[in-house]
Amino acid sequence: MKLNRLLKKLEDVIKVNIALYDEMVVALEVERESLKSHSLDGVSEAVKRKTEIAYKIKSLEIDRLNVLQLLSKETGVRQSQLSLKGLADVVSGELRLGLLTLRSRLRESVGKVTELNLFNRGLIDRLMSVNYGAASHLNHLLQPGSTYEKAGPVSSPFKPGQVLSREM
Repeated sequence: MKLNRLLKKLEDVIKVNIALYDEMVVALEVERESLKSHSLDGVSEAVKRKTEIAYKIKSLEIDRLNVLQLLSKETGVRQSQLSLKGLADVVSGELRLGLLTLRSRLRESVGKVTELNLFNRGLIDRLMSVNYGAASHLNHLLQPGSTYEKAGPVSSPFKPGQVLSREM
């Protein structure tokens, strides 16, 4: 009977965990759209939201570990070896089906988060590369100095966009 209560508590914790991962998916999609539209404010807001969600997930992890510790004592299985699939093998009926369903939903949510995170990271890396390339090109075009001297034009070729100055 105690095992059923602990499994129900674990189920509740994992349902909240899944909901948080689903929120993270939404935050990552918002971040991706902000990156695509080059909206720094949108990216900043998405990063704040992701940080809040990550903090909640980390806090929830403490609850999950506490439940796993109690389940470990109850089942006699080491905490490091407890998994949803392993727990589902210990129980039967509706509890088993519920644990396996939660396992599937959790894996799906974590997979979505991982996929979007990798996509956004690649997008950020590509945007950084483009921005560094553009800055380097602009730096080359806007070198200080002049294309004219007192005696007339400098023999070096004119660089478009270069600032002109003439000393007197």
